[in-house]
Amino acid sequence: MDIKNKSNSCNKPTENKILRYMLGAFLPLIIVLGYLSPILGYFMLVCMFSAIIISFFNGRYWCYWLCPRGIFYDEYLSKISLKNKIPNFFKHIGFRILWIMILMSVLIIRYIQSNGNIYVLGKVFIIILTVTTGIGIILGIFYKPRIWCMFCPIGTMSSWFGKGKNPIKIEGNKCVTCNICYNNCPMEINASDYKETGYINNGDCIKCNKCTQKCPKKILKKGS
Repeated sequence: MDIKNKSNSCNKPTENKILRYMLGAFLPLIIVLGYLSPILGYFMLVCMFSAIIISFFNGRYWCYWLCPRGIFYDEYLSKISLKNKIPNFFKHIGFRILWIMILMSVLIIRYIQSNGNIYVLGKVFIIILTVTTGIGIILGIFYKPRIWCMFCPIGTMSSWFGKGKNPIKIEGNKCVTCNICYNNCPMEINASDYKETGYINNGDCIKCNKCTQKCPKKILKKGS
């Protein structure tokens, strides 16, 4: 392998497909078992805080590499998805803020109603996980699998806190605006929109690095 090919290979993330299938399968398992043992609902709380904490250091890295739901959509839902373009409505900041308000309102109201009962509150988390996953599946069949990630409340907050963290670098003067990066990006980010800045400063980048792999000009590089 020559130096150029070595450089390109180092620019690609290392994915363990078996591990991703296992993490993806963990989602329905938690949902099913959660109705038998509601305490498992706190797994959702752990994921929420983990995603937010990681975002301060590496943006929405959690969403692609560690989130069971996102991985479930990638590895399972994608098999039956029609993969149509996601309507801009689902990306609109107003719609995203609405979902944050809905999530927070439900959690606060149900917490008060639970009177501190950890099992009742755990069941609330399981129900929320079930409903939101169902919404993501239904929409993901007609549109791209990760449509839920466009307005996921935790994903939205992570995009705010993690914007600019380890962004993809782009040699904009060599970009030919072929849109291959856009067509392969799960979050429908077009690298050519950022060729004047030199880096893709989009908080919704989930660090999957598919654009760096697919770019025919090899002008996209992982952030450091």
